[in-house]
Amino acid sequence: MVPMVPLKIHGVPLSQPFRAVVWACLQKRVPFDVHVAVPGSPMKGGTRSDKFLALNPLGTVPVLEDSDVVVVETPAILSYLSDKLGWYDIYPYNHAQRAAVNAYTHWHHSNTRSLAGLFGPKVRPEAYSSSGEASAEAASALQVIEDYWLGGGAPFLCKRPVPSMADLIAYEEVLTVSPGKESIAHPFSPTCHAHTHILRIWHTPSLPIWHNAMRMIPIPHRVTPP
Repeated sequence: MVPMVPLKIHGVPLSQPFRAVVWACLQKRVPFDVHVAVPGSPMKGGTRSDKFLALNPLGTVPVLEDSDVVVVETPAILSYLSDKLGWYDIYPYNHAQRAAVNAYTHWHHSNTRSLAGLFGPKVRPEAYSSSGEASAEAASALQVIEDYWLGGGAPFLCKRPVPSMADLIAYEEVLTVSPGKESIAHPFSPTCHAHTHILRIWHTPSLPIWHNAMRMIPIPHRVTPP
């Protein structure tokens, strides 16, 4: 099932949560239009402008518009699209498997999302303060991914044989601090040097394998409306 009217996705490519939504739509070949919304800006096209705040009073990205439906927060957006469009590979229909994916997305907000505290100062130094505490939090989150979310021998998070929305959300955060000189695999990644070589935990057994498996997922660069 593909929407007849293209979705509207508000955000910017430097936003990791925005990219996770875009990546899912590209994978599923769902037509969408990008509406640039610059985080923190009160100017036209910014998330603190009156127009944007009327759409999303939280002033955050991404925002999904599906006709008259407005959804905020990446896990909620991906859950909505999965249920509406039948994306049960990335958001399992089975209750137990879905609960496992939900558990990661709830944990993510206070853990993997902390990686933004390391990447943010590289692109918006005025909005972030780089600190050893942020680095310690990020390293701790990645270690939990290694030990728990990738535990059990499955290739993807939550003991899944295929990527779920948990992997899409996590990968966009990990990508911004991962080592390597390779170009980023999909078209909505940031154009700056995302591989910042900040963290050095890539000696762990599972995380680099997962990272490479995610990087190799083929993604179309554009979608043609039906």
